[in-house]
Amino acid sequence: MSQISGSFRSPPAEVYGSFGADPDYVGADGSLLSSSTQRRRRRWVICGGLLVIVAIVAIVLGVTLGNNDTSTRSVPPASSGGVGVNQQGGDTTGNTGSTAAPTPAPSGAPTEGGVSSEEQQLQALLPLLKAASVDDGAALSQTDPPSPQYEAAAWLSADPGVGTMSDGRKITRYALSTLYRATSSAVGSQWNAVGGWNQYFLDECEWNGVECRADGAVTMLNITFNNIRGELPREVLMLENLETILFGSNAISVFPAFLSGLKSLREINLSSNAIVGPLPAEIGEFKSLEVLELESNGIEGELPDELTAVTTLRVLRLSDNGIAGQIPPEIGNLVNLVDLRLFENVIGGP
Repeated sequence: MSQISGSFRSPPAEVYGSFGADPDYVGADGSLLSSSTQRRRRRWVICGGLLVIVAIVAIVLGVTLGNNDTSTRSVPPASSGGVGVNQQGGDTTGNTGSTAAPTPAPSGAPTEGGVSSEEQQLQALLPLLKAASVDDGAALSQTDPPSPQYEAAAWLSADPGVGTMSDGRKITRYALSTLYRATSSAVGSQWNAVGGWNQYFLDECEWNGVECRADGAVTMLNITFNNIRGELPREVLMLENLETILFGSNAISVFPAFLSGLKSLREINLSSNAIVGPLPAEIGEFKSLEVLELESNGIEGELPDELTAVTTLRVLRLSDNGIAGQIPPEIGNLVNLVDLRLFENVIGGP
């Protein structure tokens, strides 16, 4: 065979001894590449591989995020010209004006027979309140329109903590709530300062003007200058340990003679109210009353003879009214009386 001649020369055998016939380390002319050239080529290969990996990861992340965005995006319901509302309750049209108020959620989930859980709780509470009421539950049965008593019972039955209350505490909260409702919303006005009244998570002994003994029994109601109006409800009698009622400077219109049913009552102050007419004969039924203040009202007529039967009185203040006639001579029976005020009336006599 003839020998081929030319300029091409095979690399020396020692070259392949280290690297074999790997073309990555051999130049185009078959010569071994320098070490610096080898390093540069190696870096390019590594960088190219990394770029391919990054591209693959980016593609995978893009597909994943796109799927998540599609699954979580809210789609507004179809409507015929209506205003859409987004998940936060806003107007999707960009209109910043007022929109229709959302329909309130039902007060209780319907149960078998269509009766809500709140209605069931109220029905379970009513027998206790009716048994303790002063009218055999007649006012509690008035629902159209709802009486202050019925509203107070409904409020109490919805109290989250009613299930853990003693019967005595349920009755106390009901009586106080009835007092609030009967002398505010029932007469078209509001108290000047509610001060915690009808707060579910506030003990009734912490309501404004309510004072209690250590056992929780209410002993004092001290609520003056508070726009209390109309007649006091007879449910006050359910506060059996009440000793003091201070309702001065309000707008109470009728003297609550029924309070004589409170055997522990010692003091009544209804000065500067709107009480009109004569004092009732039932005033003589108070057996433990020591202080009676009715100044600056519109009381008229003569002092009833029955007043002189309240021999426990120490303070009797009736000035600035329209009381007429004569002071009954039996006033001397009030042997404990130390403070009698009758000025600014039209009382005559010897």
